Amino acid sequence: MTLRSTLVCLALLLPALPAAAQELKAADCETFGKITQEAVMARTAGKRPRAATRQISRGLTGDLERFKGAVPLLVDFVYGLPEAQLSADVGATYASACVEQASG
Repeated sequence: MTLRSTLVCLALLLPALPAAAQELKAADCETFGKITQEAVMARTAGKRPRAATRQISRGLTGDLERFKGAVPLLVDFVYGLPEAQLSADVGATYASACVEQASG
């Protein structure tokens, strides 16, 4: 499975999360993409998944707190990727796939 198709599958799952129960919007997809990219950075820095989840969740304050439920899923996704697929565009690719799913 390619990175793109994996991201599309993950985008299909996110609306089932309580944090994504509202209508999925492009801004939400952008936030999911940023969370995904933060997980990539944590993994490449050698952090364990649990530590990455805590660090990313702590950074989600105010209006962004509603995305905390998605963090473990996105971290698990990133830590399950082959190392060769960890790049600077994983978050942007995820956000694009999410927007496509939300508008389709």
